[in-house]
Amino acid sequence: MLILTVDERLELVRIIESLSAFTIGGPRGRLNVIEQAGLHRFLPGIDLTGAPEEVAGYLVSKLEDYGYLPERSGYHALGALLSHVLRMGDLPPEQASFLARLIVRYSLVRDPVYTIKKLELMREMVTNASQYRLAIVTALPKEFAAVEVMLDQHDDITIPGDSGRYTVGNIGPHPVVVTLLPKMGNNPATAVSSNLLRSFPTISDILMVGIAGGVPDPNNAENHVRLGDIVVSMDAGVMQFDLGKLEQVVRKREPPHAHFTIRATDPPPSARLQQAVRLLEARRIRGEQPWEQYITRATALENAVRPPKTKDILYDSHDPSKIIPHPKDATRVSRQPKLHYGLIGSSNMLLKEPKLRDRLRDEYNVRAIEMEGSGIATATWMSGNTGYLLIRGICDYCDSHKNDMWQGYAAAVAAAYARALIESIPMDVAASATPQQSNIQPNKPGERNISIGGNASGNTIISGDQNTVGKDRERH
Repeated sequence: MLILTVDERLELVRIIESLSAFTIGGPRGRLNVIEQAGLHRFLPGIDLTGAPEEVAGYLVSKLEDYGYLPERSGYHALGALLSHVLRMGDLPPEQASFLARLIVRYSLVRDPVYTIKKLELMREMVTNASQYRLAIVTALPKEFAAVEVMLDQHDDITIPGDSGRYTVGNIGPHPVVVTLLPKMGNNPATAVSSNLLRSFPTISDILMVGIAGGVPDPNNAENHVRLGDIVVSMDAGVMQFDLGKLEQVVRKREPPHAHFTIRATDPPPSARLQQAVRLLEARRIRGEQPWEQYITRATALENAVRPPKTKDILYDSHDPSKIIPHPKDATRVSRQPKLHYGLIGSSNMLLKEPKLRDRLRDEYNVRAIEMEGSGIATATWMSGNTGYLLIRGICDYCDSHKNDMWQGYAAAVAAAYARALIESIPMDVAASATPQQSNIQPNKPGERNISIGGNASGNTIISGDQNTVGKDRERH
């Protein structure tokens, strides 16, 4: 049974036929609209080559008469289309409000997310797509919670045709999209970020915010990363150190040994966000640390209070029972995170091997190790018009003593710094941001060699060479 009035149906057809996908995009654009709305079942039998008004009228009538979708029981077929058209942001406010009223009046979407309040939020934010320039991705619930409390206001939304869930809100004047990965790892990070960029096509930068293992350097106080510190990806940005080639090497008068060659080609972080980080560092030199005021926002969360310094213990890489003293550092402020900038190592494995950690430090100047950054970098590079930045709070030393004690606080400081960084970006700069990666080429394919073998005592031997990352870091 048809449910719209004649006038409503005519107005709806006028709105749909006026979409750029129907007028300029032609059949291909119309196909994309139907597919992205999750209406694949209606593609057979629809002629998309006719005039925009004719195609839109036929589509509305067919969807209106169909009813609720069996695979998405909360969505009426017409409601799925209207929700997607709302999200496209190709409408003036009065047309967006009209669609929102239809959805609510006729219960075209039986989902708590489509209350009047949330539809108004959706209308205000979606109809001006240029507002959405920044997104934050998190991997753990404690990371998401820390980021969420940094938002001045927020609401949860779902996007038709996208299985992900998003929280939209504001940091200062900036609208921000936040999401949580379904599980850890570079592969999920790539998939979720790619979906996010399709659902919010005007995003110019993604920030990966959360916790990581630190790479200490007890012989260099300036570069010594400790628990509770913050590491920001700069210069080369991120290196996926478990991506490469594993082969057996056989030489005369030597026993065969395994040789792993790292082949990381991750693109550098966003030039715009790197500049924002450098400007924020300049303010720190002047004595301003705006992130400190935001740390207290998140410390009310579960296990987010900074542990005592007696719980920051570094053990010897070769003797896990031996404690290594932290070097004295005149620049370190008691009970406050120290900022570090540089390369972050990323992999799909959880690292609890301090000798490999130290090797990554010595050969490639890695400052932190995590499991999602390379996936974020890949998704932004593949989009062709998006940049990224990794912000990591340090919660362990990637060794056998790894535990969860510092995770809550590490998530809090990373989220606090992310808020301070976003807040420091002028609104007019964010609104006029141009694609970050379009003029940035990924690092030229290089090889970082790590040989893994053993000796008669059964000890693991890791050897390597130093090349592309070090050179890239000098160029940037």
